[in-house]
Formats: sequence, structure tokens, C-alpha cells
Amino acid sequence: AMSDTFEGFGTFAASALVAPDNAAAVLGAMRAIANLLATTPVDDDVLERARRPMIERLAMSRKDNGYWLGLLSEAQLRADRLDRYRTYEARLRAVTPENLKIVAARYLVPGNALAIRIVHESLASGPAK
Repeated sequence: AMSDTFEGFGTFAASALVAPDNAAAVLGAMRAIANLLATTPVDDDVLERARRPMIERLAMSRKDNGYWLGLLSEAQLRADRLDRYRTYEARLRAVTPENLKIVAARYLVPGNALAIRIVHESLASGPAK
């Protein structure tokens, strides 16, 4: 998610709904996947299976008035972002396994990750803060 306030800043987030007893294992798996993405290019088939639904969603959304109204609502105040809409499909198709590896190595740095666990107060180990 790109920041609307700070140029060149954004966030990457992953989330999962899991039983509290599984939270540590799932977080460990997420960290392992991030590390794997940063060290090993993904298989072409895996990349295509991730990309295809995004391209299909884009094609479907372009048939919906909501997509175009959203685009129009940004056209005047954020005209610089219109090229993102125009080039989105081409940019999706241009992603390669090696691109993903490079980007993951740059941004999915373990020491920069912030893990947040949200549990019901009845399951919290201490007082709510």
C-alpha cells in the first residue's frame, strides 16, 4: 500500500485468522515464506497462479461502473496516479520470478517486520494497553 502522505513510502501486510494456539506457528510460516521469497525465485507456475486472478479481477472491474467512478474521483486531485491505472495490467504481466526475489530481498527484511497479534481480552496474557 503506497502512502498518500509520504513520497516513496508504503507498507506490505500479510494477515491470517487463526486459532490463538496456532498464532506462533503461522507467524513463523509467514516469516519463512518471506525469507524464501527473498532468497529463491518462485516457480513460474506459482507466479502465474498468483497473477491470473489479479488480471481476471481487473478485467471484471473494468466492466463495472464502480471502477470507472473510482478512477474519475482520483482524476483531478491525483492525476499523477492515472498512469497506474493505465499500465496496471502490463505491469502485472511484466513481473518475473527474479523481480520478486529482488524486491523481497530489499523490502522483506526480518528486522524491519512488525508483527501484531490481536486477541480477545479473555485470551490476553496481561492487561490491555
